[in-house]
Amino acid sequence: MSDLPRQDALGIVACETLYAELDRFAPDATVRYVPQEYHEFPVNVPRNAEIVEVIERHVRELEDADIDRIHLLYDADDEALSGIQTERVPLYRSRAGDCVSVFLHGIEPLEFGERKASGTYYLTRGWIDRGLDAHKLYRGFLGEGEQLIEQFDRAAADTDELTITWPDADGFERAVERGQGMSREAIGRFFHDVVGFYDRVVLVDTGTCREFHREYAESFREFVAELSAEHGDGHDVTLSVVDGDTSVLESMLESDGETEHLERYPAGKPI
Repeated sequence: MSDLPRQDALGIVACETLYAELDRFAPDATVRYVPQEYHEFPVNVPRNAEIVEVIERHVRELEDADIDRIHLLYDADDEALSGIQTERVPLYRSRAGDCVSVFLHGIEPLEFGERKASGTYYLTRGWIDRGLDAHKLYRGFLGEGEQLIEQFDRAAADTDELTITWPDADGFERAVERGQGMSREAIGRFFHDVVGFYDRVVLVDTGTCREFHREYAESFREFVAELSAEHGDGHDVTLSVVDGDTSVLESMLESDGETEHLERYPAGKPI
């Protein structure tokens, strides 16, 4: 039997849109994911009860897997997460912002410390591969979901690094059903109400994006611009690609103590 000490076992509960970065920076961690759609839909109304249920289940699973510490990399308000706790190992909660803001620490914060600019729709590789965004729902409403899924399947076939899960989301199935019987005009007006105030799309590239992700970001820009032209004021919509800063995420994954962006809760102490 080896006398070497056992390596500290890290468990992570995270938004699924962080999958590419966690695969890259924490390949040995045991990771459990919370579906992105729980946080985003209905539009900007988090499904807090389901989020808490999933997080609590994942925490129990990780403790049963003989994990030494658990990092909760999921952004939600204090009230939503209140009461979550571990039984035997410390729990570390991220205070670095949501699954987009965590990659924007390389820029100067805006008013009130916010890092995301108003009127801007942010995409990351994880949001594109696994997130259920407004463009995908729009295509589902129009009955064009299968064509979009085929585009993603072709991209996934070109590289084994992509994990595409958004077509399995309950929200996408509901979009397909809800769109039946609605006119294109009605669907367009509905989605313009959702995205009509955006005038900028930003793809945050942490070094994991491929050409496919840039192409999808452009299709998202076109989607917003076309709805503006048809149902709004016709304003221009721009697209830019910015480098994502992974230093904060890396530091949280490497730390086994409380830091500026990582709050420690001992076993038995609830959030």
